[in-house]
Amino acid sequence: MLVSQCRCLPEVRFALAGLALVTLTLSSPIFAASSNAESQTSAQKENTIPSSNSRFTVLNEFNNEAVRDNTTGLVWELSPRLEVYDWDRAHRQCSASTAGGRTGWRVPTVDELSSLVDPASTDLKLPAGHPFTHIESAIYWSATKHKDHTGYAMFVNLSSGRSAALEKYMASFVWCVRGGND
Repeated sequence: MLVSQCRCLPEVRFALAGLALVTLTLSSPIFAASSNAESQTSAQKENTIPSSNSRFTVLNEFNNEAVRDNTTGLVWELSPRLEVYDWDRAHRQCSASTAGGRTGWRVPTVDELSSLVDPASTDLKLPAGHPFTHIESAIYWSATKHKDHTGYAMFVNLSSGRSAALEKYMASFVWCVRGGND
């Protein structure tokens, strides 16, 4: 899709290389999203492999295919799919996921996804020493709908660490999660 073909709100301008987001310019405060995630605890502590970053634990009970964020209690896919989806299909993809031999996966909220962002990191805005693999320095869908525009949903750009809105028919990566607001 060419940028000229995109029916984006005027406040969001971006250039596409194939389907990957290259740049993002935000000029309206209506697209700002809070990056505060509610802290939660985890019930399962046994059968885990600590990562080099004590914030994250790779979970043996999920066949080492999932990671618990020890700060939020959320369980993330270790290696999200390297495919892009429109917003509705992203939800279907997570709902159908059996990562780690488990069901119950979902698309994270914008706050949950933003809780992974480390603004001090370069290129990929994840904390140093994170155990995740196959994470693109690109945009990832959230389950959060835009409050004023029903055809738009929020995403987090893991290249810049910022969140903004995109039309739901556009393609983006998705990183499934369990826990929290299930």
